[in-house]
Amino acid sequence: MNVPALRFPEFSGEWEEKRIGDIARFKKGKGISKADIVENGALPCVRYGELYTTYGRMIQGVVSFTNVPIDELVMSEGGEILIPASGETANDIATATVLPFGGVAIGGDLNIVETFEDRFFVATHLSGQGKKHLARMAQGNSVVHLYKDQIASTAISLPSLPEQKKIAAFLGVVDAKIAALRDRRAGLERYKRGLMQALFSQTLRFTKDDGSAFPDWEEKRLGEVFSEVTDKVGQRDLKTYSISAGKGWVSQEEKFGKDISGQQNEKYTALGEGDFSYNKGNSKSYKYGCIYPNETGLTIGVPSVFISFRAREFETVRKFYAKLFDNHFLDRGLRRLISSGARMDGLLNVNKLEFFKLHVPYPHPDEQQKIADALSAVDAKITAVADQLTQMETFKKGLLQQMFV
Repeated sequence: MNVPALRFPEFSGEWEEKRIGDIARFKKGKGISKADIVENGALPCVRYGELYTTYGRMIQGVVSFTNVPIDELVMSEGGEILIPASGETANDIATATVLPFGGVAIGGDLNIVETFEDRFFVATHLSGQGKKHLARMAQGNSVVHLYKDQIASTAISLPSLPEQKKIAAFLGVVDAKIAALRDRRAGLERYKRGLMQALFSQTLRFTKDDGSAFPDWEEKRLGEVFSEVTDKVGQRDLKTYSISAGKGWVSQEEKFGKDISGQQNEKYTALGEGDFSYNKGNSKSYKYGCIYPNETGLTIGVPSVFISFRAREFETVRKFYAKLFDNHFLDRGLRRLISSGARMDGLLNVNKLEFFKLHVPYPHPDEQQKIADALSAVDAKITAVADQLTQMETFKKGLLQQMFV
């Protein structure tokens, strides 16, 4: 039978299968290039790329504005379903978003779907069960396109309008909870960035337990606080890891599907728990490379192209320096060191001797610990909210699989 696995008890009977083209009419957006976006523009607008980078199932508030004359634009009346007409990948453009209010300019490269069925129900279907069909129908290589005829051919199973509305309203509550958790996580991340800035600039200082002031921070060279790790894996059976920017240490088996060290494994650096490595590969978020401590609980094998180092003194608080590096503290110094962009292997030209001459602050170890504890407490809150968000997103995914046909 054409019925969902999970259903509100007051509804019964089979759902009717139709094509989107049977229940909708289509239009296209118009104009609005990136250059047309201005911070204090007169008209709110939506551009195609924002559908898969900014908005979810429903646009809660518009983020872009333009001064393009209104008679050159397509304006929303409220309740339109927007689907990108082009994008970088088929998966990107196979998404549907409801624009619930009127007076918003709808940019070019946007398919506009208008329906008398519940728009949230239809949009949820198109971004869920209908997503694979839309992605499969998308055409193109470097840029993929999705046309109205392809959207119109997408199958959809429809219950009665009252059941559609109840499903949409229920999922709206779930979406609101997810949005609140995302906002909570973003707020904590902003607070953490502000706290790190205040602490590492010494605008905010901790005091000793007796209320007295800690001594002024010293400034030392990195090589005075840390020494290079030169131990090699050799014949030891150590699990191999690589650094993934923004994530930290990831085993090569997890990152690449297998251990890629091969014959070079013996020459890998043996990195102990609490030791650091600097990955000279640049990325969008880490233009000058990134540094992570080994917090795997193991001694691991890491690529010898990393600059690896450990604290010289036991009293040095490793977590303090992990937070300092995470705050991009060394970026200014690294920018001066990098001689000529990336090498042929994609790594930055950073001289090891010069790297260890970079300056870092050295507060009293007790103050290091207080700073590390404060930032770790914020991290714990961020992790807790992120876990709740993951659980809620998993819950929603299960609902979508069971509440739709």
